Amino acid sequence: MSLFSKLFGKSDDEMAESLNKLKKMMEDAGIDTKKDEKPKEEQPAKPAEASRPQEVIKEDGPSGFSWGPNMPEEENQYNSGLYYDAYFEKIFREEFSEYDVIKEDMPFYGSGKTFTFMKGGSKALVVEVKKDSSSAKYLRNKCEREGIPYTRFFYDHEGWWNTRAYVVDRVKKALG
Repeated sequence: MSLFSKLFGKSDDEMAESLNKLKKMMEDAGIDTKKDEKPKEEQPAKPAEASRPQEVIKEDGPSGFSWGPNMPEEENQYNSGLYYDAYFEKIFREEFSEYDVIKEDMPFYGSGKTFTFMKGGSKALVVEVKKDSSSAKYLRNKCEREGIPYTRFFYDHEGWWNTRAYVVDRVKKALG
């Protein structure tokens, strides 16, 4: 007798039949049931250029400081040759050397890195660099409650290049 049959009071055959019915219903609803069932192993971050789509689909739309359909010539996340986190860390350490910058993996709520700018033993700024699909509220709200300035960048947002000037400008504004 399996654990499920003990928990649900059904025989193994009844459990298998129920699971097969559920799988059929999911497939009928268009849900892929053939995904790899092995847990995903933590993958090292890819260099930014490897994670960037080769072709940007949007050909028109707003054009701005670090936005647009074509990669700017200015140093940016995708032409720097660095992993996204190393690119941001390099800028922070070079442009904001008066701060101690602490890099950490994001906790359970997202995928990316956090950079805490410290000055005189106090937090001066928290910067999140994360996936576009990650939760955007948890750390932002926590910083707001604690009165700590906060800003974020997405390392995979289509059309945003995270040029050096853009990153520096946003961080300077956040620092006040």
